Amino acid sequence: MQAPKGVIYDQGYRRYEGAYRGRGYAIWSLFSADFKRALGIKKGLWYRVFLWIFFLIITVQTVFVFFFDFAAELGSPTPATFGQPHSFLFDLMSVILLFLSAMVAPDLLSNDRKSKALQLYLVRPIELYDYLLAKAGAIFGFLMLVALVPQLGLFVAKTFTSEDAVQYIANHARDLGALTLSSGLYAFFYTVFAMALSSLTTQRSQATGAIIALPFFLGLGAALLLILTQNQYVQLLDLDSLPAGLKNALVGVSYGQQNVQITLGDRSFSFESLDWPIYLLAYGAVVAFSLSVVLFSYAKERP
Repeated sequence: MQAPKGVIYDQGYRRYEGAYRGRGYAIWSLFSADFKRALGIKKGLWYRVFLWIFFLIITVQTVFVFFFDFAAELGSPTPATFGQPHSFLFDLMSVILLFLSAMVAPDLLSNDRKSKALQLYLVRPIELYDYLLAKAGAIFGFLMLVALVPQLGLFVAKTFTSEDAVQYIANHARDLGALTLSSGLYAFFYTVFAMALSSLTTQRSQATGAIIALPFFLGLGAALLLILTQNQYVQLLDLDSLPAGLKNALVGVSYGQQNVQITLGDRSFSFESLDWPIYLLAYGAVVAFSLSVVLFSYAKERP
């Protein structure tokens, strides 16, 4: 019987001869990889399908708002809820931004903990805060892109359909800053909110369901309590009203205060919206609480 044969390689120890790019490059690498994942690059078919469905809905919403605004300028009647076009578009897109945050955040956070990949990231030079910063940056960058691009598209369309494009830009130059800041407020709010709920579970489906369900039930409860109590501060329970209230002060400032409209069957209720500092305080409270949840949830993950 012939003995089995094998080959022995004497490789020895070899020093790493590549470039040491440090902590900053590690954070950037994690951010860029996650940002590409959020955009659907190297993701599964169903993820990309849902992503493009949401993109299509936002495109339709933008075109819808543009033609409504164009018709209003020609003298055609528009619904009372239409208001300022950029503000109205934000109101339409807010639900899509929530759904997108529910897709992206659990995919980037819950999956890492479920697959035990988080501990692999938390080796030098990556620290826990670096990991969370990169994840938050990827989610925020994705949502910011989705929120801002349609607004800029609407602005450009309104510019070129105006009688004097140069004069329109001069008269509405402030709007560009307001649109950018409003988009950032929405993107940041949904980023920290989605990260907070995603940090509480390793199951992506549970995190996705919670991110969608919690604002829905809080908004429904806020509407019912608002009708029953007539207390306008109850509307702060509706999470979407917090970035929307700040957005109204930025984008809709020259069009008057936007009231809260609630339709129940054949009856309609109207309540005065709150002053923007109150929305700012509530916005900051939710953000601070969400960030504390994330940090508390990940504190035990330190190696």
